[in-house]
Amino acid sequence: MHFIVRIISIVFVALIWSSCSNPEMAHSGDSKRPLLVATTTHLADLAQQIGGEYFEVKALMRPGVDPHSYRATAHDISLLNRADLVLFHGLLLEGKLARVLEGQSSEQRTHFSPCHRIPKNQLIMEEDQNTTVDPHLWFSPTLWKECGSLLRDKLCEMIPERKTHFQANFLAFEKS
Repeated sequence: MHFIVRIISIVFVALIWSSCSNPEMAHSGDSKRPLLVATTTHLADLAQQIGGEYFEVKALMRPGVDPHSYRATAHDISLLNRADLVLFHGLLLEGKLARVLEGQSSEQRTHFSPCHRIPKNQLIMEEDQNTTVDPHLWFSPTLWKECGSLLRDKLCEMIPERKTHFQANFLAFEKS
């Protein structure tokens, strides 16, 4: 009987320990690929299509999450701190997360927004007073391809020896 209680206790402790671990908590220590953390699934998908083979791509927000009201968790901040590249939309899309990103400046970590690099006269303006930018650039194939082009250039800057790969992936993305 004492043996059965001991086995049950071991199994119980193992179950609790395994439920506390999060496989997405850290990028694998044995991975030689730089960690790219994208704020949204849209950007994570774009990054995966263009550079995924050479970057470990993680999305901060899950599908269906409203980026305008998203609040960063301790896990999110930890992930952002470990990232080699933080990819974000900007244009006020991430709302409250913008404060966290602003406080994340580091020489080892790069924050990059392809959306910020698109000339203002090409952006989609809200109908209210024609002064507010619509941050949902993925709704415009032309603008989203431009974001992809700018991201491709950034990835080429980070890993120049993979430029041909990133260019080929971008061309495949552009045709899709």
